[in-house]
Amino acid sequence: MNTNLKVAGIIRQDTAVGLYRVGVPVQFIDKISTKKCRITPFTGKNMPKRLHDYGDDSAAWTDKTLMEIAKDADVILCNSLFDENELLKILNLRKWSGAKLVFDIDDDLYAVATDNPAHKNIPHLIRTFEKCLSVADGVTVSTPALKELYKSLNPNIYVNPNGQDLMMWKKIREKGKSKHKGIRIGWRGAQGHGPDVSLVKPALDELKKKYDITFCSLGVEPPFKADEHWGFVGTLDFPKRLAEMDLDVAIVPLIDKRYNRAKSNIAVQEFAMLNIPVVASPVENQKDMDGVLYANSNYEWYDQLEKLILDKELRKENAKKTYKFVAKNYDLKVLTKPFVEWLEKLPRKDF
Repeated sequence: MNTNLKVAGIIRQDTAVGLYRVGVPVQFIDKISTKKCRITPFTGKNMPKRLHDYGDDSAAWTDKTLMEIAKDADVILCNSLFDENELLKILNLRKWSGAKLVFDIDDDLYAVATDNPAHKNIPHLIRTFEKCLSVADGVTVSTPALKELYKSLNPNIYVNPNGQDLMMWKKIREKGKSKHKGIRIGWRGAQGHGPDVSLVKPALDELKKKYDITFCSLGVEPPFKADEHWGFVGTLDFPKRLAEMDLDVAIVPLIDKRYNRAKSNIAVQEFAMLNIPVVASPVENQKDMDGVLYANSNYEWYDQLEKLILDKELRKENAKKTYKFVAKNYDLKVLTKPFVEWLEKLPRKDF
């Protein structure tokens, strides 16, 4: 499939959210477009040079840079904004360029937990965020639950699932695993997910009494001490760092609550890309994935992890099943086609 669509990607959040929800989709559209797509500079400059071959990160939100990116664009794709001055700037850019404006949101902001560090700013953030969605020509979300949640703010909502660049992960996998003693169990966590990983602590404590286990964490430090904490890493370096953890088993625990039910299964996807078997909570959007073992109690976490600890062949078999499932359902090359078709048909509002 080829398209004449030119998309300007405005990455507001220099995080995985900015990369996965704006940078990567624009990158894949650029691969099939006859026109040159552009994105704002992104830390590391590891995105294809074709996408942003000007300026530097500090110039990302200057009027000059934004106008260069949006010139002759058909669509402006942007992370949802939480600052009214930024929103005004993007609306002026929409008017100047004549492009359709699409905002992306991948969280249920109405359900952010009170113990989440971001909670204190939520009332202000929501006011601006709701304006973004209501004035946009269209909105993209990562899960069906988010589409249902926000459809009253904008009827033109498209579920654009988080997906994976299979070729990128293949290159990382080809470096292979190193030999190590014992079993390495790993978790990658973001802000606000400390209570989730705590679900597994009782099982890990008991398993460590019987087996040689190293518990590794990446990103946010868990509430309990990890044997190895790999800290934060730049978004563009994340896949490589995840591979370097050299895990035998991965865990994706999530408390069954409204906020988590709107989340995507991206953590399972990433572990699957590295052929790492997963034990996960059976929460909406990550349940019913081939090869994944599910746990919903202390006993089940212990039992499912022990199965993988004891059986190397089961680890290989389950990892292979999950990889095939993700490759079939979340290949970005496949997901890009219907997304482009939606963008092409999306009407532009008159205001």
